Amino acid sequence: MTQEVDFSVMVILGRGELEPCLPSLLKQEYPNYEIIAVVGSESEKNPKLERVRWLVVEENNPALRRNRALEIARGRYLAFIDDDARAEANWLKKAKAIWESHPDWAGFGGVNLAPAEQSWREELVDLILSDHLFGSGSRAYQSGATPHLARPGEVHLSNFFILREVLKKLGGFNEKLGYGGEDSELVYLVKKVLGEEIWFVPELWVWHQRRKFGWSYLVRNFRFRRQNGRMLWVYPGIYLWNFSLWLGLAGSILLIFLLAFSPKIFFYLVIIYWLFFSLWGLFRLKRRKWLFLFSGLVYFFHHLSYLVGLWLGLLEGLFLGRKRMEKKLGRENLEEKRADDNI
Repeated sequence: MTQEVDFSVMVILGRGELEPCLPSLLKQEYPNYEIIAVVGSESEKNPKLERVRWLVVEENNPALRRNRALEIARGRYLAFIDDDARAEANWLKKAKAIWESHPDWAGFGGVNLAPAEQSWREELVDLILSDHLFGSGSRAYQSGATPHLARPGEVHLSNFFILREVLKKLGGFNEKLGYGGEDSELVYLVKKVLGEEIWFVPELWVWHQRRKFGWSYLVRNFRFRRQNGRMLWVYPGIYLWNFSLWLGLAGSILLIFLLAFSPKIFFYLVIIYWLFFSLWGLFRLKRRKWLFLFSGLVYFFHHLSYLVGLWLGLLEGLFLGRKRMEKKLGRENLEEKRADDNI
């Protein structure tokens, strides 16, 4: 009989590097855990590392890879972290203490903070992500929040814990979603289908390297928001809490109207937008204050990629219809499980 452990820590390695994640996991102060490292080929394995169980999954689908790891996991508790994140030595010890204090929770997620040392392009991305009012819309990228019932999009798989039995009841992650939105859907379905609770706990944090601002970041932002637009057809109430999302949709409709019928007012609003986000950047930037010179441009391209992706996903659902969108996202049999659609 396979010996069970308390924690199975799952990490997908796909950048050709073990730093900074694996070394931080191997230094955990908690004694009873395993690490399941998912790689794309045999050549990426490093058998010299103790406590690491290597799993080769060639398909480049994060949801599928995590499901394969779930099949071999021995832990009662599952922990998820990204390969470009670093956990403090007491990360698992903190998680166990949280669960002992709240044994009725199905899971919880925490904060992922930018490391102190980062390039100027990474600092620009952190400016966006840590801005829950006009940026990411989530407090998962900043300290100082209070514990509360997690909402979809508010906890991420870069710092997330869930009971193995709960994830198995849901059948694992949605492999048709693949990448982008799978954690939001998970939080939503744990509540709506199973009646269980996922919490946001800011005292549990990891250091998470930011991406560099540029084309690849904007493309990723676009893809994620397109997925959000699609998911709104399957789960209309999933993002009701996200003020930034709904403000952006309403604002984009107003701006298109003004551009068509009152270009002069539109022009003035663009100037006000630019000035506001330049000053906002000056107020919020932590290290390189001179980056406020670019913050208006950064917010503009972030909002543009966000809204274009979101609208494209919504229009795709309008064209396909709800039933076909449910099939596209692998949720065509969800109707009988769906409870009321308000969080």
